[in-house]
Amino acid sequence: MNNSRNWLKLNRGILTSNVFENPRLLKVWIWCLCKASHKEHDQLVGMQMVHLKPGQFIYGRKAASEELKIPASTTNMYMQQLQRMRNLDIKANNKFSVVTIRNWRFYQGTDNKNRQQNQQQIDNKLTTNWQQTDTNKNVKNVKNVKNNYSSLNHRDDLSEAIRRRSKEVLKELNDESND
Repeated sequence: MNNSRNWLKLNRGILTSNVFENPRLLKVWIWCLCKASHKEHDQLVGMQMVHLKPGQFIYGRKAASEELKIPASTTNMYMQQLQRMRNLDIKANNKFSVVTIRNWRFYQGTDNKNRQQNQQQIDNKLTTNWQQTDTNKNVKNVKNVKNNYSSLNHRDDLSEAIRRRSKEVLKELNDESND
């Protein structure tokens, strides 16, 4: 079983948010975060297929009321409050609503993961380049022990080459992540 959908991230900033001030509002907000889809998929609602993106879920007042053990009118009032607070958007029709958690990808998903993976790739490539350059520098320095001035010029050139290569690596990684 894949555990990736069994957990969600909860930012510590919630402790200082207005949502935290009201226990029922907090309960409804956390319920929304738990209900939100973690991946794009189609969901059958009645006889209608609904396409959901990460951070979206189907909301019905009665079903939400039963799950939350809060009256339907109160549940709806809290959902409207979360919408006014700009935590989520609700797109309603006469049968159900599609709720979208604002900033879902930033707080929960792939943006942070991709950022971390890209940073790790950059670090790995830079480390490899430094190690290769360091080895080359050491070999050349042994040959040039008698000429310190020449060695200093070589280091300056080497530093510039490393800076240039680092920029190239960053560009390559950005291009790869945009594909």
